[in-house]
Amino acid sequence: MMRNQKTEYWKQLVGVLCLGWIVIWFARTMLTPVYAEVQMTTGPQSSFRMGMIASCYFLGYTVIQIPGGMWMDRVGRKKVMIPGLAVFAAGLLLMANARTLEMLYMGNLLAGLGTGTYYSGAFSLTGSYVVPEYKYVATAFVNNGCAFGIMAGYLFSGYFVKKQGFSWTMPVWVDAAAVLVLLLIFIKVLKEEAPASAGRRKQKTETGPGGLFSWKMAASCFYYFSACYGYYMMITWLPSFLEMERGMDGSKASVYACIVSLTSVPGALLCGRFLDRFGNKNVMFMSVLQCLAAVMLLLTTRFTVVGALMLALGLYGFLGKQAIDPLIVPYISGSVPASRRSTVLGIFNFFGMSGSVLAPGITGYVEDLTGSKVCGFYIAVVLMFAGSVLFWLTNRTGGGLKCFTQS
Repeated sequence: MMRNQKTEYWKQLVGVLCLGWIVIWFARTMLTPVYAEVQMTTGPQSSFRMGMIASCYFLGYTVIQIPGGMWMDRVGRKKVMIPGLAVFAAGLLLMANARTLEMLYMGNLLAGLGTGTYYSGAFSLTGSYVVPEYKYVATAFVNNGCAFGIMAGYLFSGYFVKKQGFSWTMPVWVDAAAVLVLLLIFIKVLKEEAPASAGRRKQKTETGPGGLFSWKMAASCFYYFSACYGYYMMITWLPSFLEMERGMDGSKASVYACIVSLTSVPGALLCGRFLDRFGNKNVMFMSVLQCLAAVMLLLTTRFTVVGALMLALGLYGFLGKQAIDPLIVPYISGSVPASRRSTVLGIFNFFGMSGSVLAPGITGYVEDLTGSKVCGFYIAVVLMFAGSVLFWLTNRTGGGLKCFTQS
């Protein structure tokens, strides 16, 4: 009976955490197709200033990663994730009432702070409760909520704002209502947990300078930083790139931009299932995946024929960050003691998500200088290749998932 209850709980967790990512990622992408409509309220803005909308969100999200992870290890995950969702809802309400770009920045910053605990909370929960034989594929399923949320944000805004003429604030109100429903679901489903304080003294020796804070960890963080930089540059600017530099209609550009997320769903599940069976190949597999994704990103800037462009975008989605996430997360979380899992994931995601803070603003600034986003794509490609090579050279030895806890 206890075995059945535990099995049912991890399955419930996977479903609920996937739903959480859908709501969060809807908020992250709902404005990117409608920057022109936003400027009808805020007045004309440079590409850099519009890119800073996303950067403000990711700044809040990134800043809270380490303290949020440490707080969860001290007081329990539910006690941190629930207030975080409430702050997220407050940020959305501020955005919905924004009439200036500065107010929109503040709302996005607050929303980012609210969701900043979700990554380490969600994936430390899967690390704690999902049975070992389904670690990778369950993580992939949770992470696929990101892809569904991206598609929902693009399509909802593309249809209702671009095509039907609704205000750009309408998707914001819809997501705020969804967050309140999600808040009630989390209160009901998540179990109260004791703080993960046991084994602190032992943990200090396991994650000392020769363990957690090692070259392997540093290379892993840079690898994830480069993956995040390319991905968040893409999802922030892809609809605008397709509309302005490939001549697509605005609503069609939103639909085509969804190809990246659509193909990432089977990509993540297939890669996750592969590593559930052949986990000893994870470092080489992840390095090759990101190099191939970088090639697809490069081809996106070269192709002008719609069919070829869509193929490159589809393959980028299949091979890129969404496929890498369910592989790198168990690789990291399986290498540290449970008592510090949220903290370590927070540290790891802090460095990775720094790429999401930089990419939107830098790409917008590059466009202001050159008149094109192409150079912004090139920066991402170079970082992705460098991150992959360094990750493989540093992590190819060391015992797989346990490499960070070995001196």
